Amino acid sequence: MQAAGATIVYHQLVRVDHDKREIICSVGDLVYPTTYRRIGVERGDGFRRMWIGQDIHSRRAELRAADDVNYRAEVHVVHRITHQNWNVTITGRVDASRSTPQIASSASRK
Repeated sequence: MQAAGATIVYHQLVRVDHDKREIICSVGDLVYPTTYRRIGVERGDGFRRMWIGQDIHSRRAELRAADDVNYRAEVHVVHRITHQNWNVTITGRVDASRSTPQIASSASRK
């Protein structure tokens, strides 16, 4: 529920709350000129190519996950910064991430 007089502006999918001095957006909102992300799929062969690419992407992720217990596919990421008293949150995802387990430093070992 919004407070009386709260000013929230949505520019495409970017959320801007002037009262809270907060901006929330995705990486896609920043890199694409509009939220309509046309990938060039028209009638005919376009969808077939897209499905083949998706299948290759999925198979590659499965193979990497089988070889590496630290591999993660489709990882959600969030970056938060404060700039000129505005809290900015940028969200997105990476196709793959490989996290390495933390190794205790030699000073903490006995």
